[in-house]
Amino acid sequence: MELFVQLRGFDFISLTNPGYVMLICIAAGALSTIGYTIIAPKIENPIKGTDTCGVHSLHGLPGVFGGITGIILVLPKLKYWALLLQY
Repeated sequence: MELFVQLRGFDFISLTNPGYVMLICIAAGALSTIGYTIIAPKIENPIKGTDTCGVHSLHGLPGVFGGITGIILVLPKLKYWALLLQY
């Protein structure tokens, strides 16, 4: 397990901190709520269908948001990845 957490002196947990994670989760929850109450009704009319389980709002929007914010947070740290890939 230690191999997955720390590789050649680089700690993967140091890519972000719990404060950023908390803010990202709060924003994803707000986006999910906004998606279900505001965006979903506007999408249902043009496609003539309904998202009965709210999958788009519950998993789709927060997932894309989390992926984009993850990329944004990791981009400044890519020099460490380049150093790891040299070995």
